[in-house]
Amino acid sequence: MRVSGTRSQPPSALVGRVAELESLCSALENAAQGDGSSWCLVGTAGIGKTAIMGHVIERARRRGFRVVTLIGTQAETDIGFVGLGDVVRPFAAELDTIPEFQAAILRGALGLGPPSAANVFAVASAVLTLLSAVADAKPLLIVIDDVQWIDAASRPIFSFVSRRLADEPIVLMCSARDRPSALADATIVGVDALSPAESSRLLAAVGTTVVDEDRARILRAAAGNPLAIVEMARSVGTNGHRFDDVRSSSAIDVFVQRVESLDRPTRVALLVAAVARTAEEHVILAAARRVDSAASLDAAYVCAILEPSDPVGSVVFSHPLLRVAVMQVEESKRQLADLALANELDGSDQNILAVWHRADATSEYDDDLAEALEGVGREALGRQGPATAAAAFRRSAALTTDREARAHRYFDAGKAWVFAGDAVRAADALDSAAVLTNDPLLIADIALWQCRLRINVGPVSWVVDTLEI
Repeated sequence: MRVSGTRSQPPSALVGRVAELESLCSALENAAQGDGSSWCLVGTAGIGKTAIMGHVIERARRRGFRVVTLIGTQAETDIGFVGLGDVVRPFAAELDTIPEFQAAILRGALGLGPPSAANVFAVASAVLTLLSAVADAKPLLIVIDDVQWIDAASRPIFSFVSRRLADEPIVLMCSARDRPSALADATIVGVDALSPAESSRLLAAVGTTVVDEDRARILRAAAGNPLAIVEMARSVGTNGHRFDDVRSSSAIDVFVQRVESLDRPTRVALLVAAVARTAEEHVILAAARRVDSAASLDAAYVCAILEPSDPVGSVVFSHPLLRVAVMQVEESKRQLADLALANELDGSDQNILAVWHRADATSEYDDDLAEALEGVGREALGRQGPATAAAAFRRSAALTTDREARAHRYFDAGKAWVFAGDAVRAADALDSAAVLTNDPLLIADIALWQCRLRINVGPVSWVVDTLEI
């Protein structure tokens, strides 16, 4: 998870979006009176969700709200409670204001104290109690950009909280490309393409010199996507290109060109930042210099691929598509970047991340690594993170040489996904275990768990088929 910096456009740069801003700013006013709510901006990449949220954040701060922002990243989806931790840790001092047993539950879930035997419901209840206590002093805005990449362990917690804000001075606002199942009760704000008139106004506001012919072609190619308009205009106007020199099908193509224009040491550092399961800049640079001793991020800040972070010391991409562009350009070196991160983190207090990166860098069987991943899964279960545990067990199984041992690990993954509420992945893992094993006891256990799963999600005929009645 990345704590957001200043990545959203400044207020003066926003064009249109009047209805969306009215709805969200009204939600702030209601929350200030004790009537909270949850909202989700849904729209395609580059359509302006982050810019809208940036304006709401500014309004909330002027209104006296306390604001917590975080950005979901694909690299961290398997790290248990990383999203929850980004929300709770700023309020660590307030943990002493809630009941002691709930504070202990949260410390255990986040690795700040010994593991707790509490279930996910207890963790979610403790989070709601803490946020309510925080908001009693000052209304609270929680912002989650790219909620689809929030780790699986945190999703049910945020879903629980989002349904219980009606009497709290709290607004939960998130963004996603599609309606997120984890926040099904949130009010959806659809973010559509800009109108032709709005697109023209935005292009004029970019502040670069674009000839009329290129202006018309940019507007036609962007099709109302604000990010595409801005990035193509900057590439054409600022760099002295003509439109024909710009790959114009989407903003991602413009970002790819920007990354390709950088020198190798900068691209190496950016690739390590893109795949890293940590945002700590000193770790990212140290790992990158294991690949290229000249690796640096300075040029990435100059050309606005990265932006200053809050707090200082974290690496923040200016837009999620820039991370995608970096990985697209440097895909062949991804395993090398993961291995460098694993070596840098190995033996540190982030050893679990080292295990994950080593697994990402490995394409062959490795029983020692499989055992380490199984240990990561057991620890995650102890901290009430079944989805994280399931991901670790599944990857452990894929790296395991022995067929029966692999079957047991797929079985563990299936059980953990049942507890996490992911029926599709649970069924897939249990089926994988069933295909591999010849152990009659394991076969019986697998059938029992398949029945439990199908009783919960499907017709009775599935259970009959499973038992071969």
